[in-house]
Amino acid sequence: MVRMAGYKSYTFNLGFGKFLPTLGLFKALFLGFHLGNCWLIYRIFQAPAQKKFALALYGLNPMIITESLVSPHNEVMMLFFVLLGYFFLKRQKYFRSVWIIIIVCINKICKHRTISCLDIFPYL
Repeated sequence: MVRMAGYKSYTFNLGFGKFLPTLGLFKALFLGFHLGNCWLIYRIFQAPAQKKFALALYGLNPMIITESLVSPHNEVMMLFFVLLGYFFLKRQKYFRSVWIIIIVCINKICKHRTISCLDIFPYL
């Protein structure tokens, strides 16, 4: 098997080194992150009208669909972990700072510029 770093090696090895199965697994991985982002956005908002509007604004945005499903970038994963941290911040009362630090550290593995979320989250 070929050794690569991160999520690329898992999809490459699960695709048996072939192009089309590996491409399909990449697309499925990022589709999962996109659907996870949609679910988190829906759960973060409180009012039903806000939930539907925010979900439609993100989930049906042509630029988001293009950048997350057609030509996926790791910003989709970065946004997932930022939204997950914010979700835990709003929902949990105990140990929330520990969860947020863990999630932002996982997020830092995806993208280095999201470390600034550690500065913002305590004020939300």
